[in-house]
Amino acid sequence: NPIVTAVAGAAFRKINDPEMMKQVLTKGLLIKKHLEALNEELSLFEVIRGRGMMLGAVLAKAWKGKASSMVAACQENGVLILVAGPDVIRFLPPLNISTSELQTGLELVTRALKKLHKIELTLSKET
Repeated sequence: NPIVTAVAGAAFRKINDPEMMKQVLTKGLLIKKHLEALNEELSLFEVIRGRGMMLGAVLAKAWKGKASSMVAACQENGVLILVAGPDVIRFLPPLNISTSELQTGLELVTRALKKLHKIELTLSKET
């Protein structure tokens, strides 16, 4: 209908704005660097891939099959990330997220994954 078409047109114009695309690429790089730093500390990921702010982190061998646990840990800390198969977690924040909101979300993800990492280490030492 005409209303939906008008809204879709406005959304496409906003998304295709060069400044918006620049922001998406910059924020995507911020997410990727944050995840790489976290990975250096905890060795959670085999590879981090994607474009813009749509990123997938393929889990390292020791974490295979635990994507659901990671997603649940992040949700318990107030951040929604997605499962993209048993061995991949997906980051897909809204395109209009502010840098401050993004940094807060990444801090919460870090807190959640560090806590999960600690629990997993404790469980593996017990077995």
